[in-house]
Amino acid sequence: MTALENRQEAILAQLADLKNQITALRGQLKQSAAPPAVKETNISRSRTCNILQNGVIHDIVINASPKYPPYSLVALRRLWGDSLKLGVRCHIHSSVLQLPTNLENFLSVISDDCDQERSSLLNITLVWKDVGPDTELVVSPMKHITIKGEVNILRYLSRLGPPRYNYELSNDPAVSSRLDSLLDTCYSLARCRTVKERQSLIHSLNCCLGKSQFMAGGDGISIADIAVWSVFRQIKVEPLQDLSGAMKNWLQHCSQSLKLDS
Repeated sequence: MTALENRQEAILAQLADLKNQITALRGQLKQSAAPPAVKETNISRSRTCNILQNGVIHDIVINASPKYPPYSLVALRRLWGDSLKLGVRCHIHSSVLQLPTNLENFLSVISDDCDQERSSLLNITLVWKDVGPDTELVVSPMKHITIKGEVNILRYLSRLGPPRYNYELSNDPAVSSRLDSLLDTCYSLARCRTVKERQSLIHSLNCCLGKSQFMAGGDGISIADIAVWSVFRQIKVEPLQDLSGAMKNWLQHCSQSLKLDS
């Protein structure tokens, strides 16, 4: 009964928010007393921060290639912890005949039992499918709307999760711009076709880290660290001759913190 009451309250809150947005749009169309852009941004941010704190269970589907495992899901699950319970169940599409043995550790870390999944607020169905580096998040199965690319999925999930990991909520535009640039670099790195291009992008990431402890500075792991860590594991930067000393230490620290060392 308590869970049902929480869901009912959440639905009513969402309806009230929707009413506010419709009122704002109506005011804009009539060119009268339209709410300022800052107010609309605040409405959007408020909804973003609270969407998974209202007791409503969300279910999404992610299609990923076994050659490009979305290690970012492991990282988010570790970092979010109890602040947002993330459940993951895996399925194999007919385009994949067999999962490689190097995924065993990933699967043991990411997979749930049924009890854990039922207690999660965000349930992800991870479908192993031959989609290449373009990991897909299915937003609307009925309309075939997808978000492609692991870094873009990270952007989407960061808006759902704890506010501290949503870089778009930063009051400093320079910080948001820096993290966006790092995410774009990761997107390109996963799709490199030449060794020279790969070395150039890794050098760029080395420079971004510099002597800092984390990719975005600060005192903790951010979305940028998750994206870089995931793409490094996907492209198998072994041996680590392209990485600076600081980057090697950073990579080891991330793997130990996220408890995925092999």
